[in-house]
Amino acid sequence: MLIYYSHLFLNKLLIQLGISCYLITQYDLIPIHWDISGAIDSYGSPSVSLIIPLLSLITWGMIFFVKNHPDWWNVRNEIKKSAAGISIIRQMFDCMTAWSMILMTFLMYSMLRGKLFLIGLMFIFALLACIIVFFIKRINCPDKES
Repeated sequence: MLIYYSHLFLNKLLIQLGISCYLITQYDLIPIHWDISGAIDSYGSPSVSLIIPLLSLITWGMIFFVKNHPDWWNVRNEIKKSAAGISIIRQMFDCMTAWSMILMTFLMYSMLRGKLFLIGLMFIFALLACIIVFFIKRINCPDKES
């Protein structure tokens, strides 16, 4: 499962970097902030678009270390098969990482188009989809950690 999410992360990061490179080479100003109705209220330098891939990398790194080293943030005890909470937390981190990368890539695409398409609504649907997929996965194979 780690390999799958690592490839997913790398694909999204490459897409984000590609969009950033395109924005830097093609535009003098890009939209960087939208109001509640989706109208652009602020423009900035195209180099600002490199912040999103950097945030993606930092987010993925933090989730990776929290997920793979629970003894750093939890009581120092041996994690056994009976510690189902840890395996559930690891699976939820994987799912949250995938959806956060998709949302950040969508934000990069919105910067490219110059329009923001209901990012709040997209976030709610992404969160609900993550929870639904997680629980369907747990129902189908409750004993296996995937």
